[in-house]
Amino acid sequence: MSLICLMLFFTIVSLSAGIGFKTTIEAGLKKATAFDASIILTNKDKGYNIEDILNQINFKISKNEKSVAYNEYVTGIKASDFLTTGDMDFKNVNVVFVKISDYNEILKFKNQKELNLNKDEILILSVSNKLINPINEKIKNNNKININGKEYLIKNPKAIEENLQTQNMANNRITIIINDEFLSGYKISTSVLNVNYLDKNREEYNKKYAKISELFLKGEYKSLNIDYIVGMTKDAVYSKSKGFTTILLFIVIYLGIVFLITSMAILALQQLSEASDSIERYKALRRLGANKRMIDKTIFVQTLIYFSLPVILAVIHSVVGIKVTSDFMNNLAKIDIRSSALVTALVFTVIYAGYFYTTYVGYKNIVKSNL
Repeated sequence: MSLICLMLFFTIVSLSAGIGFKTTIEAGLKKATAFDASIILTNKDKGYNIEDILNQINFKISKNEKSVAYNEYVTGIKASDFLTTGDMDFKNVNVVFVKISDYNEILKFKNQKELNLNKDEILILSVSNKLINPINEKIKNNNKININGKEYLIKNPKAIEENLQTQNMANNRITIIINDEFLSGYKISTSVLNVNYLDKNREEYNKKYAKISELFLKGEYKSLNIDYIVGMTKDAVYSKSKGFTTILLFIVIYLGIVFLITSMAILALQQLSEASDSIERYKALRRLGANKRMIDKTIFVQTLIYFSLPVILAVIHSVVGIKVTSDFMNNLAKIDIRSSALVTALVFTVIYAGYFYTTYVGYKNIVKSNL
């Protein structure tokens, strides 16, 4: 019974977590791939602009693509300078700054309304679940922060959940949109060109951007004195993720269903074997005056107890397991695992009820045929 309980626990948690994890990855990919393609340039010391580098390597944007460029700046300010977070990995995260003019170009590129900022106003962006809550708490309690000795008002009522480039994952931990004058004395740390395709020749465009990464890895751009340059496409990110999630989901669902059916089959066989061994006891009950209805009720209660005990304990353990799994996945993306848990509960209940009813009928027929 203990082994069956463990198998049922694994079934419930794996099915719930497997379906939930797939949903989490898909939600994260949607945030991470805001554009059809992105070229990301990280500078060493020179503060190059992405457009200048692309001109040097003779990379052209075709007339069937539209693009927008923006620059990121790191000023030495950390997230812990104005946020309270218990996660040590995020205390020393560099705050990335982006000019309001660049951000407005991105908004215009996405056909969204442009924003105006006063000299003492900022916007905060983040897609990190470990930082979104501290940011929102900060805005709620005190919507002003001190940057380099000057107080700025956070204009947005809560963190803007937006990734400004296409990447393998949503990597915007914390970005501050600020007036251009503030960043006039800083060098560009990262420069990005975002691209959307205007026709259906996606495969051709994808190869073009993938080639940038290939040439960099081969050392073709050593003379440029850049840290790295990479071309990312939405289709490539989805393709890599799809293979991984499909394999993972297949393994989890396969093992979960196998464990569930195995557990139910063992319980059924155990009870049917018990029926054959207990024939003399039921004959004794019949001689004592028990009628068919009373014997059927006894069989029903006994079968129900045997099927329910490991399930009840497994469900109690699974509540804790699903809670821990849900907390872990929420660090990646805000996902409500209850929907996948309900699907698991439905599948579990159907198979459980089928095996229970079949076992009860089989047990009853064995006893009936021998009385």
